[in-house]
Amino acid sequence: AEELTGYSEGEVLNRHFRLLFTLDDLNDGFLFFYQTMKGCYSEHSRFRIRRRDGSTRVVDILASPIAFDGQIRAALTIAQDVTGQNSSTPYDRSRVLAFKQFSQDLERWDRENRTIKQRVQKLIQKLNHKTPTSDSDHSN
Repeated sequence: AEELTGYSEGEVLNRHFRLLFTLDDLNDGFLFFYQTMKGCYSEHSRFRIRRRDGSTRVVDILASPIAFDGQIRAALTIAQDVTGQNSSTPYDRSRVLAFKQFSQDLERWDRENRTIKQRVQKLIQKLNHKTPTSDSDHSN
């Protein structure tokens, strides 16, 4: 990201993504990330971004919502610089397939994690509801 944008990690950490969009693409960028955070998987969306030095680049973006505990908490975004490339150039299918597989793996992990948490909670509830036996219940 630093090579693509010219910003260091410290300059963008905890800053809003609008820092990167050109004014022309700002509305589309907001819509893109809003839809992603509502659960839409997006691929091959192109935006112009503004680099730290003021120059612009065209990026092709893949984005996937990331859910934990059944709620979308973040978006994973991969950007590829396509500045100067013909827009009819075929996309890198292996990159898209790897990204989709990664997204599916995260979803599977989240489902498995929720299932395990439910099992642990049921066990804890059973242990908490068990009545302790008193010494008078035991006969010698």
